[in-house]
Order: sequence, then structure tokens, then C-alpha cells
Amino acid sequence: MRHPFPQVRFIFLTKRIDRKGSFFRSLQRIGKLIPCTKSGPQEVQDWLQDWARKKGKFLTPPALQALYELAGDDVNLLVGELEKIILLVGEREEIGIEDVLAQGGKRMHHIFKVIEALGYGKVDEALKGVRSLLEHGEEPLGILGMISRHFRLLSVVKEMDSDGRSTAEIGRRLRIPASYLQSLLSHASSIPWSFLEKAFQDLLRTDLLLKTEKGLGTLALERLILDLAGPGAISGSENASEVTREGKSKF
Repeated sequence: MRHPFPQVRFIFLTKRIDRKGSFFRSLQRIGKLIPCTKSGPQEVQDWLQDWARKKGKFLTPPALQALYELAGDDVNLLVGELEKIILLVGEREEIGIEDVLAQGGKRMHHIFKVIEALGYGKVDEALKGVRSLLEHGEEPLGILGMISRHFRLLSVVKEMDSDGRSTAEIGRRLRIPASYLQSLLSHASSIPWSFLEKAFQDLLRTDLLLKTEKGLGTLALERLILDLAGPGAISGSENASEVTREGKSKF
């Protein structure tokens, strides 16, 4: 029997599938199964090197490792950072660790400062960090991406810690620098699950705002900082009341 709408495509996403079931067998006859298992560090780095080669560039092993440690295994962040580095090196084919640090080191330092300030409820410091990043040309969605990644890692750390996993085991799972892991553990222990659940709602709301109302970039991020800094943090910030007043008509 001919399909009445051959141009229509369906995509099914599932964590588990019964390969012996009739539904799976039917899908196999007319569709395609694409496994989406999480890639390991070496696979991600190999993919990134291939991507660089397509752009006529070559990442030295130290540069590749440094870039991975700075951006983690988030492919979108990795590509975004590499594109900026490619612009930085110009016609030169080889990308060294000094190029990665020149582009990403200072930026990541500022972003980690914002995240650290959030962890301690330091609203003023977090707001200053965000404004500094924006003034230096960082895109609002890029800042949001790094903050979102931090809270995703927080949820993993909190869950593994509650299961009694050791710091070493958590570090192996997340594959992040030891100093950042300690910051995550400290932040995770200071917030309840209810706050973390609300944080993801705030992040989603900000993502939608940034994608639909580009003129709200700065205001949306400042409002997010106030929401994520934690209970009681707002009262200690002069900027908090200012941003809250500005944001009432927008949110």
C-alpha cells in the first residue's frame, strides 16, 4: 500500500526500545534507527579535529586538550569557541595552546567568576561579570549556554553526591577541572532540589526570551541572575531593586 503522504517524516525519541516488539520491527522496515549514545572525551576531540581540518586548520594536541577542558563536551560551545579561534589566527594553519588560551582563557575566567558568584549568592558580582562579558562582545545566548551547562552539571553532581559517590568518581563522570568540580560540589550542597527545579524553568524562560525578543538580551540575563542567585541574595544588592523595577513591565 502506498503511503498517502510520502513527504511526511516522523521522528521518535526514546531512551529504551523493545527490539523484539512488533512496533520496532515495523519501524525497521520503513525507517532508520540512529543510536545517540554519549561520546567519550577522545571521540569528541577526534570529531573536533576533523571539523578543524575541514576549515583548513590543525589543532595541536595541547590545544585540543585545552579547548576540551575549557568548553567541555558540549559540541555547540566547542564549535563556537573554535570558530572564534580560527578568526584569531587568520591564515595560519596550526592552532596552538596559546591561541586557545588567548581566546578562551579570559572569557572562561569571567564566566566562571559569574558562576562562582551565583553559587555564593553574590548578586552584584554576578551582574558585573555578565555586563563585562556583554561589553566585550559575548552573545547573550552564549552566556546563557554556559550558565545552563553549570546548572545541568549541578544536577548531576547533586544526584551522584546523594547516592554516596566519591569526589573522584564524580570527577571521572563529568570530566572537568578539579577546581571547577570543587566549586560545583560546594554550590550543589547549598541549594535544595526545589530551587534547582525552578532554576531550569528560569533558564528555559530566558532562552525563549533571548530567541524571540533580541532587544531584551541584557535585561533578560540580569533578571535571570537575580532568580538564580538564591533565596535572600536580592536583599543585599542595590542593583537588584533597580533591575526588578525595570523588569516588572517586561516579564
